[in-house]
Amino acid sequence: MAQSLIRGIVREFFERCTAHYSADMTDETGFVWRPEARVANVVLRDMISEAGVTVRLDTPILRLAQEHNRLRHAELSSQERLQAAHFIDATYEGDLLPLAKVPYAVGRESKDTYGEPWAGRGVWKRMLPWHSKPVDGLDGNGRPLPMVEAFDPNIIPGQEDSQPQSYCHRLTLTNDPNNRREIPQPDSYDPEQFEVFRRLISAGGGRGDSKIKKHFGTWRSGYFNLSALPFSKYDMNSGPLVPTNSPHFTKGWIKGDAADRKKMLHAWEQFTLGVLHFIRTDSKVAPNVQAFFNQFGFCRDEYQNNEGLPPSIYVREGRRLLGDRVLTQNDVEAQWTDHDQTLGNAKYHLDCKPVRWSVDKSGIMVREGMFFSEEPYQFHIPYWLILPKSGTVENLSAVCAPSCSHVAFGSVRMEPTFMTLGAAAGTAACLAITAQSGLHAISPATIRETMRSLPRRLGREREQDYIATTGRFEDYTFTIPAQDVAQRADAQMLQLLPERPEARADARLNTCTAFTTHLKLTGWAADPDAADYMAWALYVEYEDGRVFRIEDRRFRPDVEAALKGPRAKYGFVTRVPLGRPSKLWVVHATGRKSIPIPSRKLKSIEQHHGALAS
Repeated sequence: MAQSLIRGIVREFFERCTAHYSADMTDETGFVWRPEARVANVVLRDMISEAGVTVRLDTPILRLAQEHNRLRHAELSSQERLQAAHFIDATYEGDLLPLAKVPYAVGRESKDTYGEPWAGRGVWKRMLPWHSKPVDGLDGNGRPLPMVEAFDPNIIPGQEDSQPQSYCHRLTLTNDPNNRREIPQPDSYDPEQFEVFRRLISAGGGRGDSKIKKHFGTWRSGYFNLSALPFSKYDMNSGPLVPTNSPHFTKGWIKGDAADRKKMLHAWEQFTLGVLHFIRTDSKVAPNVQAFFNQFGFCRDEYQNNEGLPPSIYVREGRRLLGDRVLTQNDVEAQWTDHDQTLGNAKYHLDCKPVRWSVDKSGIMVREGMFFSEEPYQFHIPYWLILPKSGTVENLSAVCAPSCSHVAFGSVRMEPTFMTLGAAAGTAACLAITAQSGLHAISPATIRETMRSLPRRLGREREQDYIATTGRFEDYTFTIPAQDVAQRADAQMLQLLPERPEARADARLNTCTAFTTHLKLTGWAADPDAADYMAWALYVEYEDGRVFRIEDRRFRPDVEAALKGPRAKYGFVTRVPLGRPSKLWVVHATGRKSIPIPSRKLKSIEQHHGALAS
């Protein structure tokens, strides 16, 4: 999605993620648009906590009680009952839709349903995106290879079906030896289960089977796409020769209950680990590809509770609402515009991953369901996209199950679009509660205006919520030689050492006028040998346990100042939230990972409450 279209609380999310990185890690827009998973997780949890939201994990909703056209309460698997004025379905699968008994669709409509050229079952194509030799899809007994469907003579292009596009695990890998953890082998690895991949490699005709190219920060090959993330991490997406996308393992996920999906998730994990093991070890894979890929592993600081593997699969498509209107391929290609109905803008290609792997009547392996438009389309995001049909349920909205066709969903399905719809759903629910009305009665224009002022309304930008403090570090030296940093990149902490032993007792922050809105700090950077590593950030920890990162790109000593000698001075100006600070954390970025450097616990800081009174 075009970054210039991201606004409101969605942009705030990316601003907060960017605040975790030094200035030299941002792009030309000043943002980090692809943050690490762990950073995104922390930011989302912070925003949820600030909003006062209680999160209940692993507690499926079993039933929704409905009276007339309103949902009244949810019955949970824990045997609890939760009442709510409004319900928002933010699941990828659209799990509340059948419970709420509202109309929805799964899979693909026929071409005739909305008159869409790309609708319905697609034309069978060869498995590889380039011209290649035919691939025999049958084993020695004439049966389809594992993960490949048998020939079905009843499948006709353009027909509807109930199968969504394929899912995968979106992996985070790293080639940083200090953060890399070995990829575990699957519980049981059967090489014969991956015969389909060997035949794809043989049919590749030399194209893509051994080439690895870097394109705009992404390593591309026939086996994988590795898109760069901060700190030598990469987001792994599927390649055509040994794809992690699998129509076979996708089947049944949408209709499955929590127990079914738990079993399917284990199968997904074993398949994904098997794909990685195949690329790393199978003799059919080009040696240069294996040598390159074996530099990578899972990240020690990502998904630590699941051995580095994401705890869920990437569900690309689930149920979709059938509302008063359905967004179609024709709407997207016409770059649909309605200023009265819009909540924001979306921009992306029409994009769908494979829906089926099969054999044709000759036993040749084929695929169908993929499409990708040459150009991205920009269009307005209408409010009716998240609402059920009028007269069904008036207090339910669906964020990731919008009222659009399968083809149009291929462009809507980007996460920033879902996040915009999520912000709109929450805003609409609040407005409906205030107005004591149903969601369909809320004006999209009112939602838009409220969303624009939402961060300020939540108090994150109100002047009275900030207190100003002026302070300094007296006679402090950051004694971190470059070679020591390099050798101790995996250390949890390095000590902040005073230039004079007695100076540690003088380190302090002093309060100043409470009506100013900036915190001004000055400090010393004394080690010229560490000049290349001097990227700093400051964290303020409060007595109530909150930690606030001060993000200001001027808080970074330039190399020229650092080389002037042991008393090169740097400073910055920023704002900090109201509270009683108890500790200061200085973080030093080595270029490979950040190392927190804690100061001593600060002396008590006098709190000024005049700012709130004003």
